[in-house]
Amino acid sequence: YQDLLRLGVVNSQVQIGDLRRLLEDVDFGGVLNKVGADYNGVNTLLKRLSRIKKGAQDAYTAEDDFWKIINFGAEKGKLMRAYSGRLPAFKNPFTGATESFNAHVARIVRNTVPNYDYVGSFIRGLRSTPFGNFVAFPAEIIRTGANVIRQSIHEMAPMGKIDFKNPTFGIGLNRLINDNATFIGLPLGLYEGAKAL
Repeated sequence: YQDLLRLGVVNSQVQIGDLRRLLEDVDFGGVLNKVGADYNGVNTLLKRLSRIKKGAQDAYTAEDDFWKIINFGAEKGKLMRAYSGRLPAFKNPFTGATESFNAHVARIVRNTVPNYDYVGSFIRGLRSTPFGNFVAFPAEIIRTGANVIRQSIHEMAPMGKIDFKNPTFGIGLNRLINDNATFIGLPLGLYEGAKAL
């Protein structure tokens, strides 16, 4: 877990990040504390709710981390199988720098799974507008959707040309098919099914 934390894979849940910032924006319970002793009952209730809020946040983050860890293991397994256990030196396709196997897998997970650390300041700033609550998740869906396509293309054509003999060609093709099925096929199927009903 410490390695995954250091690699930026875990503890970066999108919705909880938005919720934390919203509660900070409204100074959760802080306003009543400044009003005076007339609100002692409310203050006690807010303190109890604050404990519940913390437990809920921890549980939600743990669940998100669980799936990111599963995703990390799945990506690692795919690459191990593709290269039959003889792993090459991995290069970051965007910087060209050599990276360790775990760093390579972590980068794939960070770029293809929603991650609050990658939400830009403009999107975070939308939180203070009437239209901007919980905009981080849709923004991350767009970012990760584009990154899935980019990762698929890199796996199918690492040198700019499609290479059917490349060990990761199948991984990229499968990723691209699944992505298109999720973003195009599923909504279209739901739409047509609802229309038929």
